[in-house]
Amino acid sequence: MTAVLEPALSYSSSIPRAHVHHAAICEVFLTDIICESYPRFRLGVQLPRVHSYYSDHNVVVRQYDPLLLLETFRQASILISHRHVDAPLDAKFVFNAGALEVVDLDAVRVGPAPAAGVLDATITAEKRRGADIVGITLAMTLALDGSAAATMSMTIQWMPGDAWDHLRQKGRAPLQLDPARPHPLHERVEPREVARHSFDNVVLSRIGVDGDTVRSQVLVDQAHPGLFDHPLDHVPGALIFEAMRQTALVAAHELFGLLSPRMLVLVGCDAVFESFGELELPTDCAAVAEAEICARQVVPVRHSRAGGPADRTRPGHPATSERLDCRPRSDRPMTTQVLREAGLITQVDRGNSRMAQLRRSDIDSRFPGLLDAVATAPA
Repeated sequence: MTAVLEPALSYSSSIPRAHVHHAAICEVFLTDIICESYPRFRLGVQLPRVHSYYSDHNVVVRQYDPLLLLETFRQASILISHRHVDAPLDAKFVFNAGALEVVDLDAVRVGPAPAAGVLDATITAEKRRGADIVGITLAMTLALDGSAAATMSMTIQWMPGDAWDHLRQKGRAPLQLDPARPHPLHERVEPREVARHSFDNVVLSRIGVDGDTVRSQVLVDQAHPGLFDHPLDHVPGALIFEAMRQTALVAAHELFGLLSPRMLVLVGCDAVFESFGELELPTDCAAVAEAEICARQVVPVRHSRAGGPADRTRPGHPATSERLDCRPRSDRPMTTQVLREAGLITQVDRGNSRMAQLRRSDIDSRFPGLLDAVATAPA
């Protein structure tokens, strides 16, 4: 009998923050990396159960934020590039494209102890300039406490600082950047509209509805400690993802009549980045009602910037695109708590007991005739 022993991942400390391009140690979610056999890797992951940004969700079920999982995948791609593909530590990275899917909502529930995460990654393609690798595509899977939680494909590339400067100058030259347009941070939408507790984590203002489209202005707060962990010369992808999610939540209410964003969860997104979001220019986000599939609402959202064409273009793709699937947080039978959180019922005290009461006046006001039609419909 032959026994094969795999090297054990360590969870005793975080990997060096410089290896994932962060300034704060608390923003590093990887603990170890093992190259099993190039191009396959295993990485240790420990996710924070409490975080000022990723945990600030006003939701029914306490789960790890899918965008926290996305950030963990992003860190894995950078660490692999530095440790095993010889990307210099001072190289500038570009996030070209990514597709995230949460495969098991139960697997991302926050438990009583930190989850032991294992991220399996495989390089599926390499981009070369001469003999040098300057970009990779990865297929990745994250398991938490032994259960597969999410998958992601991701394409990144890197370049020296002088090449980055040339790329940025070339892209910014045709834009009207002066004077810089201010971001109205005092006009944030109410946190409850986007399932947040803190105003600081709201990234939208000036919501407008035009037919089947919801448009929002994205707020770029460079003082935000999570979204701007270190100085950047462009709008970070993490902020764009959050703006798209929040716009989709508003659209689910405005376009589909869903009463509470607390009942929705992000289960997937697919993004292609083809230009930089400039800090000096307004950034807008649009969500369009496209389809209703079974028990979930599919809301495509688009990010755009003012001021000029994309630095790179692909036929058929907007400057930045993403598909967000917002589905009910649970497929379990409807409960009193779910009905209450959706705004359909309220609880009233009757002596020593508590009863549920239909909020008929509110429902009749928003959906005239609906309850009467349901009551008189044939069984």
